[in-house]
Amino acid sequence: MGAARCRVDGGALNASLPLAVAHGISKNFLATRALDDVSFEVRRGEVHALIGENGAGKSTLVKIFGGVHRPDAGEIRLGGRRVEHATPGEAIRSGIVVIPQEMHVVPARTVAENVLLGRIPVRSRLGLLREIDRSALRAAAAELVGRLDLEVDVDAAVGALGYAERQLVMIARALASDARILVLDEPTASLEAREVDRLFDVIQALKREGVGLIYVSHRLDEVERIADRVTVLRDGRKVGEGRRGEFTQRDMAELMTGRDLRRSLHRGDRGRNGDALLEGAGVDVGVGEVVGLAGLLGSGATDVLRRLYGAVRGSVRIDGVSTPLRSPKDAIGRGLGLVPGERALG
Repeated sequence: MGAARCRVDGGALNASLPLAVAHGISKNFLATRALDDVSFEVRRGEVHALIGENGAGKSTLVKIFGGVHRPDAGEIRLGGRRVEHATPGEAIRSGIVVIPQEMHVVPARTVAENVLLGRIPVRSRLGLLREIDRSALRAAAAELVGRLDLEVDVDAAVGALGYAERQLVMIARALASDARILVLDEPTASLEAREVDRLFDVIQALKREGVGLIYVSHRLDEVERIADRVTVLRDGRKVGEGRRGEFTQRDMAELMTGRDLRRSLHRGDRGRNGDALLEGAGVDVGVGEVVGLAGLLGSGATDVLRRLYGAVRGSVRIDGVSTPLRSPKDAIGRGLGLVPGERALG
């Protein structure tokens, strides 16, 4: 696959075929077999969920679709034509756009400039100088964000927007590139419940336009809700595929892990050895215990985490000992770590 440019074999796209087919894809990274003879497809107006534990091969397959990696074996076909993407730009030009969890926006630039990034309209001035056509830029961006029911000033800086709004700006950018296949990688990881609902409304609208979506997620309740089809990967292999209603969440989890979860659910112990390991801000965590913290937008769940991590001054009890936390540095020094919902900007 040594061509430096994207190569497409065959004639015009066949509307009766799937939008994209990955057939027999294998990929090695040195001694690690990341993908082993995996086949996957997405059709027009379909949400095809790709699930699996960390290390199952999801990211590798997505990066092959997106032109970041090239398979060692197998092929990708778009509308029946074989393609080889040498770069992400070539994948985008062929109609495949990947929206990663860590979104690539330019925070200091406007919504309009981010939506039309790489396609900003220009005009000639006095027949010689070329400058950005601000009027055309605003109009095109407004039309695209309007398709997503995103109520935002297209002249606002993207850095001033919330995570959910920036995500929709990225989707609008995909529409600007005439994306036929949209890959959403963990799209709800940093969203509140009402923001998830809005994203799912957008997904339904894209389906009606004939866009095919590859939906990567660990949240099986959302997969069950939004996916028309599900493919499960484990250790680089495809271990299951089914349509809506054919898998329960337990079925999907057991395929992902390769374990019978009914035995795990009836172990009869909570993993605690008596005293709490961590107490503070109304939270009580024992050794070997996973504690869920849930609440609606604005309920204070984030404030609890900030207090436990020392971002808000206070004290907690660690192993039964009162411990002042004046900063995150104190928390880290006491063995506490925090992985925030939004881990990068830009």
